[in-house]
Amino acid sequence: MRVLVVEDEEMLAETITDGLRDQTIAIDAAHDGAEALYRTGYTDYDVIVLDRDLPGVHGDEVCRQLVARRSNSNPVATEFIRVREVRRSVRAHARGKVSLTVLRGAHR
Repeated sequence: MRVLVVEDEEMLAETITDGLRDQTIAIDAAHDGAEALYRTGYTDYDVIVLDRDLPGVHGDEVCRQLVARRSNSNPVATEFIRVREVRRSVRAHARGKVSLTVLRGAHR
């Protein structure tokens, strides 16, 4: 499984990527919406962990563009979530139980 984490706060991005690497998941990170769109243009991700409040291209617009280009990736839009919730979501996707998950509310 290949996952893209899109988070502009580098420490949070690192925490999420480290937590997923512990689960032996291949992970890439992008720190703004433009970089996320660029990366998804040449790599098919199974899951995208996507912050909504990104500099440049907003996370909602990234999601819209991915859907418009019918990306094979499945965004997981996030707002102040815990790493264990991301892991749970990624595992659910791997089992074929979700295609888009929006996690909200739980502070880091």
